[in-house]
Amino acid sequence: MQSKVALAIGAHPDDIVLGFGGMAVRLIRAGWEVVFLCATLGECGGDPLIRREEETLAARRIGATLEFGGMPDAGVKMSAAMPMIRRALEKYSPSIVFVHDDADTHDDHVQLSKAAMRVCQRETSLYLYEGPTTTGFQPSLVADISEAWEEKCRALDAHQSQVDKLGLQDWIESVGRFRAWPRYAGAMCEAFRAHSADIVGLIGITEEARFKFAVSL
Repeated sequence: MQSKVALAIGAHPDDIVLGFGGMAVRLIRAGWEVVFLCATLGECGGDPLIRREEETLAARRIGATLEFGGMPDAGVKMSAAMPMIRRALEKYSPSIVFVHDDADTHDDHVQLSKAAMRVCQRETSLYLYEGPTTTGFQPSLVADISEAWEEKCRALDAHQSQVDKLGLQDWIESVGRFRAWPRYAGAMCEAFRAHSADIVGLIGITEEARFKFAVSL
């Protein structure tokens, strides 16, 4: 039986691990294939060859398949991102897609998020994740990733050119504990916002129940 596929889209190396790394580990452990689609090489934040190597190592530590989109850092445009995402959908046929939340101060993140919203529409479940530049994030579900925390940290640690100078480990720890409160107090969590939340009300189930049913965790 062919495994289900989850596609995670990020603008720069380290983005996907920051917002989705723990859930990626949980999905892989549950028999899913997880694909990381990294739109750029993050050249505005450092040597692109180094950042490519770091993202490759991070994906390997997670156990994810990795593709790069070849887009320019600080130059991601929705019009160019849409065909990139369509190609990934056609190649991998994911059951669920994760991408940046569109309430963000980094335009690359916003452009990718809007592109995914346009391309996925209602054919593919779309969930938005948060990052250090997300603003006013209002999640519709919270996932306990305590059992995957060590793997997430190891994957983030692959990004040595970024971790210390940007305080990324501090960010995931503070947000992980914040999102855990109060239901998962003492745990580490990731949070997501469903783009198709309007459908949830129509079918009369909670977003958490719908998500758990979709991913069978």
